[in-house]
Amino acid sequence: MIETLRKRFTEYFNEEPIICRAPGRVNIIGEHTDYNDGLVLPFPIEKAIYFAASKRQDQEIHIHALDLGEETVIDLNNPTSDLQWTRFFMGALRVLREDQHSICGFNVMINGDIPFGAGISSSSALTCGFLFTIKHLFDLNYSKRDIVFMASRAENGTGVNGGKMDQFAICMGEENKAILLDCRDYSYQLIDSEVKGAKWCLFNTNVEHNLAETEYNDRRADCESALTAIQERNPEIHSLRDLNEEKLNDFIDLISKTEFDRLTHVINENNRVLAMVKALTETNLHMAGELLFESHQSLSELYEVSCEELDFIVENLKKREDCIGARMMGGGFGGSVIALLKDHAEDFEDLESRYLDSFNLQMDIIPVRSKNGISILT
Repeated sequence: MIETLRKRFTEYFNEEPIICRAPGRVNIIGEHTDYNDGLVLPFPIEKAIYFAASKRQDQEIHIHALDLGEETVIDLNNPTSDLQWTRFFMGALRVLREDQHSICGFNVMINGDIPFGAGISSSSALTCGFLFTIKHLFDLNYSKRDIVFMASRAENGTGVNGGKMDQFAICMGEENKAILLDCRDYSYQLIDSEVKGAKWCLFNTNVEHNLAETEYNDRRADCESALTAIQERNPEIHSLRDLNEEKLNDFIDLISKTEFDRLTHVINENNRVLAMVKALTETNLHMAGELLFESHQSLSELYEVSCEELDFIVENLKKREDCIGARMMGGGFGGSVIALLKDHAEDFEDLESRYLDSFNLQMDIIPVRSKNGISILT
């Protein structure tokens, strides 16, 4: 794919490009905790978006998306675009202007193998990769860690008020490692993501979902409104990280049943992240599997971000001897299930057939391993 991209770029623009790789990411556990100052455990994967780019002498950005078969020109003096997938680039350009980073025009050709809508964070890969490419084209003074926050600002302008887990994993990840990330202060530890006797795999529902048009932002609003009510009585509570289940019960009269459920999920999910780190470190596969199934149940019943297709896959995987644990991954309402499988697990034809019969959808199975984060390829 990389050499094809380089060749196509050279043929089209008659210039030798720089090549940037921006990976997708998976999250082992810690869902809907990042925007609540919580804990998460993601890692970047092999599937990625690649950017080939070179400078221009004018104020135009010429963008070619090979996998979509679309192209557009953005005028830096009046940056606008009607193409939906370019909204992340428009957000990145806005942030660059706000931070007073000066650039001229450039050519960029994009290709990748991240399936859109699978919950592998193709949008963050696009945004982070775009900013990283620009940094190297124009030798701008911002770091990978800076890109985490710049990309988050850019994406929050597109409709989804998300956290920074995706961008952090994409920018800061390392091969064979998962990131135990504290989203309160963005400190982190690297732990081994490879588990002896087991492997990670995604089961993509192929359910179309758009987080900006779903209840994702409503879930965040539920948590924020509950926290505000709690802070009125107890101002020293700065975030949901300052609560445990026992303390939460002290405020049950201040919040709705729905808000109580949301907060219960977040509190217990943070605990599950720490327990998962222990399980992986000790190669305790039984504990790791139980934590994954518990997380899914909580996301489905308390946070209410699952869907029929996700529940179907998890329930059917739970019946298999070769599945250690599984849960829905990502914002929800579609996307993928992440599963920890025994090494010998490989025959899923029956599950694929029953899924097709039940939902008239093809289920894609995607093995995943931890790879390095964003980089320039030579």
